[in-house]
Amino acid sequence: MTCEVSSKQAGDAMLSWSLVVSGGVIARGEKGVTLDVARPVKVAWDADLPEVKPGLIVPATLRLAVHPRDGSPKFEPVEENVVLSICSPDATALRGEWLKSLDIVLFDPAERTADVFERNRIPCRVANDPQCAGLTKGLILYGEGIDPARLDAVWSAAVEAAAAGRRVLVMASPGAAVPMEGLLASSDDSIRSISLKRSDIIRELDKRLDATAWPKPGRLVASSLHWTVRGEQPRVEFRDDAEGWSWLHIRHRSGGRLIWLGFGLAESWDATPTARYLLLKVLEDLSTDKPIVEGKQNEN
Repeated sequence: MTCEVSSKQAGDAMLSWSLVVSGGVIARGEKGVTLDVARPVKVAWDADLPEVKPGLIVPATLRLAVHPRDGSPKFEPVEENVVLSICSPDATALRGEWLKSLDIVLFDPAERTADVFERNRIPCRVANDPQCAGLTKGLILYGEGIDPARLDAVWSAAVEAAAAGRRVLVMASPGAAVPMEGLLASSDDSIRSISLKRSDIIRELDKRLDATAWPKPGRLVASSLHWTVRGEQPRVEFRDDAEGWSWLHIRHRSGGRLIWLGFGLAESWDATPTARYLLLKVLEDLSTDKPIVEGKQNEN
């Protein structure tokens, strides 16, 4: 674990910490720290986390206290409680039947998402073209990292499918621009609502997940959406930055829905459990039925 300590007073201090799970302290310790007025000081320590059953998330509290070390200048002790979530690495456990019921159709020429699906037992049917020819049922998912040269065709197919009543998820796709009318639909009458969000959508979907920063080599935001104008033509541009919108949700009167995600889920899959649980939450949001958790409720 790592934390940063800021101080208005220099000197030697002690950082006391304790990890509380289910009302009981399961680990505790102390670390010496030299306070620096000019900059925050990083303090790191090892802590054994409890084993979590597959597919579950356990709430925890990290209690921190900074107090003066003997012989150092005195200051008022400072205490802070940090709410944590301890996640099972296997997010898809207990979700097998529900994932199967989604009947996911995957178009993924970069094969990044397909690799994640294969390693994590997420069933899908593979499409060979953006139109998913011959695959007329199921949730359509366009994988992460689609070549910018193909993005216009992918968006046209995604918008058409959503307008026709399908549920569609488009994962992070940086480096290309598409006409705004191509992004939305051939007829504005088909659209019921459009919403744009930044990373705060993560906490809206699941307040237990990290919406501020993900550990490297993963990236919280791998691609963002910008509204631009070239000449008289409004366009939507997907950039390899974190400055624009991270979430686009279009609802159609037909019942179809389209979600675009700028979060780097596939590239961050092994770096943080947030990427794994977030994908499940997005699929849950897109699906018509509540997810079935085999065995027990997927909440602590």
